[in-house]
Amino acid sequence: MAGPTIDPTVPQNTENEGLGASRIRNLAGWVNALFGQSSTAAFSYPNQPFNLDSAGLPQVLANPTTALGVVPKQYVDATSTPTATITNGGSGNAFTGTLSPAITSYVTGSLYRLTWTQASQGGDTIALNSLAALTAKKNQGGSLVSLAPSDIAAGTDTFAIFDGTYLQIIGIVGATPICTITNGGSGPAFTGTLVPGITSYVTLAQYRVKWTQASQGNDTIAFNGLSGPLTVKKNLGGSLVNLASGDVPAGATTDLIYDGTNLQLVMGPAPSITNTLLVYGRLVGNPAVDVVSSTGETTIYTTSVPGNTIGIDGILRITVLGDVYNNTGVSHTIDFKLYFGGTVVLDTTGSGVTLAASANRRTVRAVMELANLGAANSQYISGQVAVGAGDTNGDWGVAGATNEYDGEYVGLTVDTTSAQTLKFTVTLSASSVNLEFRAYAVLVEQVQA
Repeated sequence: MAGPTIDPTVPQNTENEGLGASRIRNLAGWVNALFGQSSTAAFSYPNQPFNLDSAGLPQVLANPTTALGVVPKQYVDATSTPTATITNGGSGNAFTGTLSPAITSYVTGSLYRLTWTQASQGGDTIALNSLAALTAKKNQGGSLVSLAPSDIAAGTDTFAIFDGTYLQIIGIVGATPICTITNGGSGPAFTGTLVPGITSYVTLAQYRVKWTQASQGNDTIAFNGLSGPLTVKKNLGGSLVNLASGDVPAGATTDLIYDGTNLQLVMGPAPSITNTLLVYGRLVGNPAVDVVSSTGETTIYTTSVPGNTIGIDGILRITVLGDVYNNTGVSHTIDFKLYFGGTVVLDTTGSGVTLAASANRRTVRAVMELANLGAANSQYISGQVAVGAGDTNGDWGVAGATNEYDGEYVGLTVDTTSAQTLKFTVTLSASSVNLEFRAYAVLVEQVQA
């Protein structure tokens, strides 16, 4: 079986090594000859991805469909992910779209790129290329859950993987539209442009905003030139009420949810609520903290108080409820300390809380107040610890038998525009199973003027 000849007039090792058309024809001719075909006739190879034209040049046709005794190679452009623009037709959560390149079935592990004409509506489904509708899911805390309204903004591109049951949305861009809002320097009417943009307000959609100016009272916000504006509300005692002046300080970032009528303030700085007592923090247990067989300083309660929480004239009140037990046969002491911003502001070490031996427990009640004095970096602290007599359970106690310890700290200059740590600790003077302090409850209340 003879193939095209090599030109003998070309000296050895001086042939042109370029793969030009003539050399391709020679190679193709040899391939043709292997199949017993003329090197000048077009020829097709059944079930193969190429043929030879009448000039002897190969033509690529498609991917192989039959192995012919060998494993076929799949020639795929790895950068060609099927893409589609999906739409809900203007309303509802049923989205459709046509992928290109087209698909005829969903294949587990397949990746698609989708452009959302409208924002997700909540519980969304997607049907691609007229196939069955698949529920779109997102990963939230390690679990697959359905999409929420505006999880995906209109105009957003996302990738989706078919996991065999659902379309898992990955790479969501702009799940929470964000912007800076301003009132232009005065007044309660704020405006801003969300990115990604929105074309309408969708119930339960969430937005994140940074306030250039502080809230002025009865504030409204208009986003992206939409009609409105929308009133911003806060939750006060289970009721939605308008913001007050200074509820949100300048520079603060908050999250807002559209409830169908108003923008509800759901995350950000603690709202300033005039002449109202708020439960800022609490700890409850039976006991919540048990200190026994220890001489080390033990933290009963600690929390980080965010910047601007108590403004310039707010108050934090800390109440600790517990009891102490000394059945060692000899007297011992217990020390209580209150810290704020890393400074010990109240300490019973100087006065000393002495515990005479008793088979009965003693009631302990500590109440402390920390007040800003017209400035965010000027505080006064006072406190009292009352330790009862060793009485039987349920006994109100013997008059005059309760020991009370009072103290104050004047001139504290902790900057409360920054987050500061509040901490209450207890230290026992001996390590014994018969010397014990139990904290049942800690309550931190915030009083805003």
